[in-house]
Amino acid sequence: MADDDVDDQYLVRRAIEDINVNHVLHTVNNGSQLIDHLLRRGNFSGHSHRLPDCILLDLNMPLMDGFQTLDLIKANQDLSAIPVYVLSTSRSESDRERSLRLGAADFYVKPTQFRDLKGIVSDICTRTLRLSGATQYSPS
Repeated sequence: MADDDVDDQYLVRRAIEDINVNHVLHTVNNGSQLIDHLLRRGNFSGHSHRLPDCILLDLNMPLMDGFQTLDLIKANQDLSAIPVYVLSTSRSESDRERSLRLGAADFYVKPTQFRDLKGIVSDICTRTLRLSGATQYSPS
């Protein structure tokens, strides 16, 4: 998850725990850190983590915004198959259209209610497992 709001990172982590899905959530604070994490460079060089099953991406971040980040991910043949879900406060239809045009798997507006966030996280987990061919997860 790339999001500069630590509260949003915490809430997504809680949602994953609450829906009882066995996923590890790695968080970074901006697009530049995400790219470094994915390519194992900079502060992430030498890390042995595998590529994520999916990416949650905020649009409004410092250093490298979500659009720039999404564009770089989809332009890289080693990363382009990773589904990227935009999770943003933006309600702009043009932001949604641009995200989808750049290759986002979907666009979600950050909800104000935690139960709605759990629904979004559950949807993303279900879709990600379906894409990978796994059948282990059934939301509670």
